[in-house]
Amino acid sequence: MGNILPKRQQQFVHALYEQIKAKKAYLTLANFILNNPDVIVTNFSNSELLNMAKNANHYASYKLETIFLRGKAATIDGLSTWILNEEDIKNVHEMLTNP
Repeated sequence: MGNILPKRQQQFVHALYEQIKAKKAYLTLANFILNNPDVIVTNFSNSELLNMAKNANHYASYKLETIFLRGKAATIDGLSTWILNEEDIKNVHEMLTNP
């Protein structure tokens, strides 16, 4: 039997997105992320989050997918990072350019 955690995570993210979309609560979500940096970690800047929230109605028709990319942890110049598997990168690129 496979790992069901990724499927549950996808279901959770999808359900959360549908609730936010239904209530048009995009700015509420952006503000929650900005006000809780210890709970939600993202590399988006504050302005990027707010711009995404403002334009979220344009995304409403998009299909939401979660993709898990393999890789390995590494330290580069004293910073922790995740080096993605090159085959996964190629597969995602193919998927995005040839839907």
